[in-house]
Amino acid sequence: MELGPQNFLRTILIIVAIYYVSKFLLKFWVRSKVKQATSARENYVSEQEASHKQGEAGKVHINNKTDDSGHQSSGGEYIDYEEVD
Repeated sequence: MELGPQNFLRTILIIVAIYYVSKFLLKFWVRSKVKQATSARENYVSEQEASHKQGEAGKVHINNKTDDSGHQSSGGEYIDYEEVD
């Protein structure tokens, strides 16, 4: 093989072609992986929603108790404080 401008240009052309082909294939591969991850996540979420709808376990109900005076408690008591200078 001789060293010359034709071989140099052919080498540059091969390098550029490999770059663009690998760029295209990488983009295609990343899109397919994102699509797989998205569909797997959707399946997981739909399974979680189905299992959540089936079972009523874990439901929490909070009822405020009334005081002896008959009105409902606001959820806490008032604490007086002093300002510190």
